[in-house]
Amino acid sequence: MNVLDLPPQEREVLGIAHHLKERLQTLRKNNSCPRCWLQEINCFCKHCPPVESVGQSNLNRLFLLMHHKEIGMAVDTAKLILTSYPNTCRLVVAGVGSEFQESMAEMEAALIQRRCLVLFPDETARTFEDIENEMRIAKAKYTGVEDSKVGWDVIVIDGTWQQARRMQKRYFPVEGGPCRVKLSKEALVTLEQDTVNGEANAGHQLRKHSMTWRKVGTFEATRLFLMDLLAQEYGNSSDAPWIRMESYQQIANSAAQKQSMSRFFS
Repeated sequence: MNVLDLPPQEREVLGIAHHLKERLQTLRKNNSCPRCWLQEINCFCKHCPPVESVGQSNLNRLFLLMHHKEIGMAVDTAKLILTSYPNTCRLVVAGVGSEFQESMAEMEAALIQRRCLVLFPDETARTFEDIENEMRIAKAKYTGVEDSKVGWDVIVIDGTWQQARRMQKRYFPVEGGPCRVKLSKEALVTLEQDTVNGEANAGHQLRKHSMTWRKVGTFEATRLFLMDLLAQEYGNSSDAPWIRMESYQQIANSAAQKQSMSRFFS
């Protein structure tokens, strides 16, 4: 079989599968943890336990739409979403169709529903508070129940900004597609700070960017959005997921730096 004879979509899937096979083989060869993608000696999983709650009602599922080049990367932050929500979060590899991964089929089904949000700050994005108020007014029409407590499905996109823009354009049409949601003003204030309480902002990722807001990783943006989404359920409780997750990125960053330094001096 000549790969060039395959339809473009099948060639894409084959290329992604080949890349992932090599990446996963490297992880196994290096005795890396399958969850945090760091070598076992630097694994931080036990320090970042799940935070999901059986009783939470406003979050149904999290879909992590990830560019295949992010999988297996030591400095990727989105893997912390999977660590925090192992039962609620579904990993969806962009470019691989629903015939090859159940999570893509599940995400596509969720997109048909009205209560599905894509966390992406384009020009159409609104805050969760604005979207919820609009949905509350029309709840009887969209849910069939006046005071229903139906939760939300949330899609998070992980990749470079250029990759993320392409993925959201490919999978989520503006016309007739899901609502784009952005962070509240309170969350943005936190994101834009280079320091918090005199220390480096733990929410900034290790990969450097010239623009401050691009320093923020997928995990931190998701963590702060959970504050917007679940605020009414948890209030100021110390058990709130976004509070329990606050230290996770700093823990992951330190472990990744430790592994990088050990390779440098080895």
